[in-house]
Amino acid sequence: MPFLTLKFRDTIVNRYKLDPEKTLHIGRRKTNDIIIENLAVSGNHAKVEFSKDGFVITDLQSKNGTYVNKKPISSCVLKDRDVIRIGMHTLIFSDKG
Repeated sequence: MPFLTLKFRDTIVNRYKLDPEKTLHIGRRKTNDIIIENLAVSGNHAKVEFSKDGFVITDLQSKNGTYVNKKPISSCVLKDRDVIRIGMHTLIFSDKG
């Protein structure tokens, strides 16, 4: 099953399994599935959901943006080993479960 690995600098914070039937919300608010407590992260920053093309990350008009492989995105289909940057944290996408 695909998953995201949340890292701060070189330290792994947590791993999150991705479910094709569930949207995963990322942000600073406690209601998110992945909570990143950092002022550079918006309350509702981004979401990851499954589409016919695979898992897609979408920026939710965050103040500081969402980056995939160092490029700003509004929406992007994720590929194995893509590096997502949100604030000072990174999420590594893996489709090898």
